Amino acid sequence: MRPHPELRQAATEGTETAGADMNPGDQAPPGSPQTGENVCRDCLGKGIRADGSRCETCGGTGKVIELVGDA
Repeated sequence: MRPHPELRQAATEGTETAGADMNPGDQAPPGSPQTGENVCRDCLGKGIRADGSRCETCGGTGKVIELVGDA
């Protein structure tokens, strides 16, 4: 599932640090309305891929931020 383009753009506009907490697999910045944490599908929530490397999708957290509800 791809990040929502408007939320991704809003997260990176403004200051240089805006959106710094977002990982490539996040659909929106943490704490955004109508979002929640979900298990990263690439590493199955472990933060580490099968080859032992850090999961870049979730930044090694094992979690991604996804849109929920009627967003």
